[in-house]
Amino acid sequence: NTSPRPLSSPVHLANPSSTSAILICSSGTTSRSKAVSLSHSICIAHVANFFECHPSDILFAYSSLYWLSGLFTLLAGTLAGATRIITRAPFTVQRTLDIAKRYQLTVISLPPSQAWAIVNDPTATADAFRSLRLPLCGGSVVSASLKRAFETRFPGKVLEIAYGFSEVGYAVTTTREGFYRDGSVGFTRPGVEIKIVDENNCAVGIGRDGEILVRTKLVFLGYFGNPAATEEMLDDEGWMHSGDIGRFDEDG
Repeated sequence: NTSPRPLSSPVHLANPSSTSAILICSSGTTSRSKAVSLSHSICIAHVANFFECHPSDILFAYSSLYWLSGLFTLLAGTLAGATRIITRAPFTVQRTLDIAKRYQLTVISLPPSQAWAIVNDPTATADAFRSLRLPLCGGSVVSASLKRAFETRFPGKVLEIAYGFSEVGYAVTTTREGFYRDGSVGFTRPGVEIKIVDENNCAVGIGRDGEILVRTKLVFLGYFGNPAATEEMLDDEGWMHSGDIGRFDEDG
């Protein structure tokens, strides 16, 4: 219902976990991008809690709201009472450095391509990110070399890697300071189940490659107008098939 309502009159939903709040784009890394329907419950329980946000934070991402990274920056910042910096201008290294210095950014979300561009630019000095407490990187593969290069270029700034997908509305794994291994996407986050399966959908042991399956209490509402793709993605037990290949190491 898009009819206007006074701002002082909140909308009460009978079933927020089964009522669509927003359509965002899937990443399209393993198949064509699709419109992902996320419920009101997922937007609050998952998206808005993607990372710990404080009222004093100043957040920035180039992502539009139809991408998960743009949506979680908006919702997390709004619920925490933080400040979000918005631009319609495209990414450039110089623009990013100017925004970081001018607004004293504390949280920035970057895909690997942007992070590499910043690292490789000779004008990117540690002073630009002096106020930064949380640089987030995800959306595609974040290499160990990128993490090392970023942390070398900006001493004291730990590049946190987040792995998730639009259908979850959440980072299902994140790295922890002091526990990183090359090629790792970190540890499973609270409220998330992950298993690695072979081509017969059987769980495999530690150190063996397989498809990453994810299950959470709250489930996305499907791909808009595409029930066949929804059925392929989500099995009868609530496991979401990522299409990504991964493995568990001995530390989980």
